[in-house]
Amino acid sequence: MMAILYDHTEIYYTGDNIIPYHLYVTNALIAFYFISGYLFYKESTFYYQRKIKSILKTIIIPYFIFTCLIALPKAWVHGNDIHLSDIVKGIVLGQASWFVAALIVAELMFSTLLYICKEKIAYLSAFSIGCLVLSMILSFHQASYPWQISNALQAVFIIYLGYLYHMFEKTIYHVYSQRMFFLSFLLFVFIKIYESYKGMNLYINPIVIDNYVVFILDVCLFNILLIHLCKYLEKNIHDQSHLLKMISWTGAHSLVYYFLCGGVPLLVSMAMKKISYAYEGQYVYVIIAFISVYFITSVITWMIYRYIPQITGKR
Repeated sequence: MMAILYDHTEIYYTGDNIIPYHLYVTNALIAFYFISGYLFYKESTFYYQRKIKSILKTIIIPYFIFTCLIALPKAWVHGNDIHLSDIVKGIVLGQASWFVAALIVAELMFSTLLYICKEKIAYLSAFSIGCLVLSMILSFHQASYPWQISNALQAVFIIYLGYLYHMFEKTIYHVYSQRMFFLSFLLFVFIKIYESYKGMNLYINPIVIDNYVVFILDVCLFNILLIHLCKYLEKNIHDQSHLLKMISWTGAHSLVYYFLCGGVPLLVSMAMKKISYAYEGQYVYVIIAFISVYFITSVITWMIYRYIPQITGKR
């Protein structure tokens, strides 16, 4: 979530991606899908109705509330003409927040697949791979589908990877030594260098992926490294430093952060330019802008969860 905030800050403040997009932004977005799949897996029985109610309460209802609340300010700040019919249409068709819409549909689809397949991995694998293939076919047309269905189908496959990893995590953990972690990190760095050298596109919105083998290998390595790093920190840093607490809190409240990650960076960038701190090649100002963005977004998020938690699905 912090990486996405940083990317939005950099774009709004400088007008471009100074740090190449493919180095980290796609990985940060995909991590949400992978971790969702990781959390889907339970050794106990999967309760379909309970999961659907949870998705409704914690993602679908907040989607409609937040997109309605920010629709007019968003149009005004961007200088767009305000047409109520277009705003309502965008919200109803799941186009007001592409990522959250895709996540909603993907989680609903994956829950249904788990229920239909009775959690049998062979059927689940076949359906999930089928979703990836269908997303590839739909992406050829580069159309704006209702509820981001092409992105959602791709997300189903990533959720499946996270689910599959968690299912076999204990086995993997026994053989995944520190040496293997280091080798995996080196391989991940090599892949990033290879992607840069080839000028490879690995975008997920719109879906423009030049090489799916590299894409899937990139996704798997990054998320395995991320999960093992988190487990290492949890196990070895017992005092829970302020930095780790801050990162953990941000992750736990990431839905609200996500809805604010466009507006706050834009307003902060406008304010800095207004007071004669426009970007002129001095990258330290990007860092200052990000710190400001992160602080303001965190305060607003805290206030929402503290005073009106009902709109987030939390009590």
